[in-house]
Amino acid sequence: MNDWYSPSEIRFTIGQIQWLIPHLHLLRNGYYPRNPRETVTLGRTQISHMANFVRAAEIASELDTRIQKAGWEGLIVEMIYTCDTDDRNFTIQHIASAMHVEIHDIHLRVRRALKYIRGFKRKNRTFEEWKNHKGRKR
Repeated sequence: MNDWYSPSEIRFTIGQIQWLIPHLHLLRNGYYPRNPRETVTLGRTQISHMANFVRAAEIASELDTRIQKAGWEGLIVEMIYTCDTDDRNFTIQHIASAMHVEIHDIHLRVRRALKYIRGFKRKNRTFEEWKNHKGRKR
């Protein structure tokens, strides 16, 4: 996973999704995460020819929609990648315990939801249709 992606690089790959989710609170408010290699830290960053908050809000909106389409498994993805990296294993164990399933089942559900959320274009099928489609790649 990269430590920063420019707005023009966002194609909703799994690595980008994992990077974007912890920054959703900024994106929803029209701020794009600063490049850690930049030294200037004041004000909003101009990220396109549009108003400087538009692309950040578009990315947040698209990611929120994709997470929502993945249902509760999408919410688990958001919860896991929003929490601190050190707390992820505890969070996964806690979710597995609360749902009375094995930890590997949670990992499987997270991977499946990430695969549904990813991609340059949003999936046309519902998450349930996509999961049940026999011809899809695993």
